[in-house]
Amino acid sequence: MRAPLRAMQSYATFVEDESAGRLPPQSLEFLRRIRAASHRMDRLIQDSLDYTKILRQQMPLQPVDIFPLLRDIIETYPNLQSARANITLEFDRLLLLGNESAFTQVFSNLLGNAVKFVAPGVKPASASG
Repeated sequence: MRAPLRAMQSYATFVEDESAGRLPPQSLEFLRRIRAASHRMDRLIQDSLDYTKILRQQMPLQPVDIFPLLRDIIETYPNLQSARANITLEFDRLLLLGNESAFTQVFSNLLGNAVKFVAPGVKPASASG
């Protein structure tokens, strides 16, 4: 499963390297997002492999900085982009004791559902309170 993903990462890098400044900034940003999403997918695959081990053992808990985790989710999921939703993180650092894989799954599902289940024509936005 990881080999095709690594190929995608490599091809995105090749396109960026070979274009050497000829691509518009938006195209370069799309290539960066492809690489970021593929790295995230690689981590999810590894997490899935680790999950089978976890099922046989206690889930390891450790401090997890939620800000970079959420930032990566928001940047790499197309349905969470500014054209579909207005999501802002109003903190720089938040450490929680837990399992990073579990947090990633929970927050991915919560944000994805928040964007998916809105009235037609409504653009979801984060609320400060």
